[in-house]
Amino acid sequence: MPELLPYQYVVMRCVPRVEREEFVNVGAGDERGGSAAAQSLGQRFGFLKAPRSTVLQPGPVHGGLAADPRAELERLLDAAARARAASGRPAPEPLGL
Repeated sequence: MPELLPYQYVVMRCVPRVEREEFVNVGAGDERGGSAAAQSLGQRFGFLKAPRSTVLQPGPVHGGLAADPRAELERLLDAAARARAASGRPAPEPLGL
C-alpha cells in the first residue's frame, strides 16, 4: 500500500453579493504567481486562507490523506471550479501551490 501523505486546501470564492451569501468557486493565479510564488508553501497557504476582501474570500480549510497530494488537489480543483467550463463558462487556472 502506498504511503498516504496529508494535504490541506482552501477553495477561493468570488462573492459578488455578500448580502445574499452567493458565491462562485474560482481558482486564481498561476505558477508565476508574483511575490507570493517566492514564498514557501506554508506561507503561501497562510496568505490564501487569510480573508482579504469581501469579493474574493477563502472557503473553509479542508484536508485529507492521499498517495499523491498534488494529483488529489488537481482533482478537487476540477470538481470545485473547473466544472464550470462544461457549462460554457471559462475554466479557472490552478493556484500553483
